[in-house]
Amino acid sequence: MAFSAKKDSAAQFVAKEAKKYPKFESYYEQFEDLYVRKLYHQLTKELFKFIFSDETFEDDNMIKLYLNFISSFQDSLNTIELSRIIVRISKQFNNLEDALKFLDKILIDGKSKKEGGNGLFFEESVSWMIIQCEIGHIYLIGNLIKQCKEIIDRITDLIENDIKSIYQHE
Repeated sequence: MAFSAKKDSAAQFVAKEAKKYPKFESYYEQFEDLYVRKLYHQLTKELFKFIFSDETFEDDNMIKLYLNFISSFQDSLNTIELSRIIVRISKQFNNLEDALKFLDKILIDGKSKKEGGNGLFFEESVSWMIIQCEIGHIYLIGNLIKQCKEIIDRITDLIENDIKSIYQHE
């Protein structure tokens, strides 16, 4: 029952957005159709076309798309692709602090299930690293060099350790 309400809410959101943004109506109709049919791979491709087009960024439409639509089925998506979508959407925030809050919340919610999260962006996963890199990028833009370097160093260590472990097992 709860899933059905969640699904109806997400479908209603894209239908409403199609009316709000008539020039994007075909995108939103496609999203709704693929979502209802649970064709998540195809939906991801269509979301990429929409989200990675500079012409489709209006007001805070991408942020709302994530919060009211994508988040309702994000556990059905490839986490690496999802992290790329989230990073792109974070660029719609007007200030760096809001973008950081958004990305931090995504990472907190995405912690491992043992830690009370949804398990989508558990620490040290590739999808976690992609979002961390964007956080580092925001720190760099904001001239917070020390915080940026800490992220770069952490990710570099993780990658180097992974490479070492691969060669040690051969």
